[in-house]
This record gives sequence, structure tokens and C-alpha cells, in this order.
Amino acid sequence: MVPSSRDRRGPHWARTLLSLLCLQVGCMPSLWAQEALPSAPDTLASCRPFLQKAREAQHRLPAGTAAPEAMRQAVKAMWLEAAAHCPAAAAALARNQAAALEGDADGASRTVDAAGRSYKPELESPLLDLTAQDTHYHGHLVRESGGLVSGTGEVRWAQGDVYTGQILHSQRHGEGEIVWAHGQRYAGEWFHDHPSGRGRMRFANGNVYEGMVLDGQPQGLGRMAYASGDVYKGQMQQGQPQGQGRMSYASGDVYEGQWQSGRPQGQGVYRWASGDRYEGAWVAGKKQGQGIFTWASGERWSGRFQDDAPVQAEAEKP
Repeated sequence: MVPSSRDRRGPHWARTLLSLLCLQVGCMPSLWAQEALPSAPDTLASCRPFLQKAREAQHRLPAGTAAPEAMRQAVKAMWLEAAAHCPAAAAALARNQAAALEGDADGASRTVDAAGRSYKPELESPLLDLTAQDTHYHGHLVRESGGLVSGTGEVRWAQGDVYTGQILHSQRHGEGEIVWAHGQRYAGEWFHDHPSGRGRMRFANGNVYEGMVLDGQPQGLGRMAYASGDVYKGQMQQGQPQGQGRMSYASGDVYEGQWQSGRPQGQGVYRWASGDRYEGAWVAGKKQGQGIFTWASGERWSGRFQDDAPVQAEAEKP
């Protein structure tokens, strides 16, 4: 559970899919394409427009098998083109989308395994109802060898968690939503049973996050609306503001600049609702180093700060 903006120690969830770090800034469109946030590496920047083009074309396809074959093949080609320009994790997702458009004469779709091989699972029933130990599957799922299932449906666990969405080899993979028994929920992209990609998280404490997610934590570009009324927009790491970002506090104050571990650190500008303003260096959320404080009246003080207080004025230049 991500803490409030005034107590951001952050959770320590599993972080096993390091290869998905590309999802921090790329592999799909930014929430704020017009804002001057740090850009992704060149390979990720080149990946993003291909994925966006394929997604938009996919959304224009008629539902089911009604789409003309020429349209399906055109969209498939776009997904394959995206796979060729993207890092491994995003490329695998793009290949899955392309394989789903292959189809057969009977309209049955295909899928792609972890090695990128395309295949069509044998269909046993259009609607499957299956219980395996403490897990219950229900939906348009197909049985595979080894007792695995793939398709779209609902998964319920004995402890009360409920997932609805796409499933690949009995893992949550693709688009889906989960509601945990303790009240937290996530809707968005999944990668091999991990919430990873672009999504929306609502925490049990009332915080709401929209943006990039890695292994179930806000990671990359995103927007966090805290239950306190504070709103952060920018880069996140392990559920906390880190990098470049802007916090609009419920009091009316605004800080914009660099962050580390959920606190201002580096260079930044803090504007108070009263009209006062500080621009300069920060360490662990406090004014420290060279900076300029300007009062709403227009008066200003320039010099060095230590532990949030001015300690040495800057010498006047002749």
C-alpha cells in the first residue's frame, strides 16, 4: 500500500521482471505527451509510435470475425512492425496481438508462447468452469496440455481476490483487472502474472494512481492523487516520487523539480499559496545549499541555506 505524500516509505513488493523496465517511460503513449518530462532512450522512443499506431488500428477493427481479411492482415503487419522496433517485453506483447489476428478458416484465434511460437489451443468448450485447488476459473477459456488454460474469463481465489481479464497458460497476461480482498484494485496491463505496463491503481488507503506500473508498483511516468488532497505528476520509482515531477499540495503550495525517495532533492522551485517562493537546492525535503527566497512583497534573499534556514548571504557584486 503506497503511503500518503507526507509519509512515503513505500512498500517492498517483489521486483522480479527487471526486463520490463522499458515500461517506465516507453512501449506505450505517455499520459502527458506535451509536458517536458525526461525522454526515454532512443530505442524506447522509436518503439512507442509503432505501438500507438497498431493500437489505434486495432480499435478500428469490427468486433469478432466480421473484420475483412485485408484489414486484419494490415493490423497484424503493424503489430509485427512494432515488435521489430521494441525491446523484448513489449515485443512479446506485440507478437501476441499479431498472432491473435491470424485466425483460421473457422475463425479461431491463435496465441504466442514465451518463446514467440504461434499456436492454436484445442478448444474443448466455449464456456469453461474449472476449479484447481483454491483457484476457480470461469469464462471463455480453452484447456491446454498440462492442465493449463488460456482465454478470457474470471479467476477467484479462496482468500477473496478476484481477477477478470485475459489469461495465458493459467497466468494473468494482457489486459485485466484484479480486486484484492483487502480493498485494493488494479486495472490495466499484465505480463506473466505481474501487474506491469500501463494501468490504474486504487489503494485501500484512498490513494489513486494512473500511469506506468512495474510488478504491482507505480514505476515510471504517472499521476498519484493522494487521499490527503495532494496530487503528484511525474516520475515514480517503487511507489514513490523520484526523478522530475510536480506536487500540488492541498494547501495550495506547489513544488516542481527533482525528487528522491518521495522528497524534494536536487534543484527545484517551491511556491507557497501566500505568494512566497524559493528556488534552489534541496536535500531530503529541506532547503539546503545555494538558493533564492523571494517574498510576496518582492523582497528577496540570496545565499546559502542549511537545514531549511538561511545561514550566509551571497556577497554583493560590485
